[in-house]
Amino acid sequence: MNYIMNAAVSNAGQPGCLEFCDVADPVADSNDSLIAVAGFSLNRGEFRRAQSAQDGA
Repeated sequence: MNYIMNAAVSNAGQPGCLEFCDVADPVADSNDSLIAVAGFSLNRGEFRRAQSAQDGA
């Protein structure tokens, strides 16, 4: 099954300073695991930290 890799990326030009972008597929090293994630959440501290992050982080 093919999946599109998306990420929540900081962007000061967007409301809330976050946007969803297509990103390159991750590559796992020999000692890493790669899992499919169907959803995620941000708590208040993570959201505030994202608002002050550099664009693209």
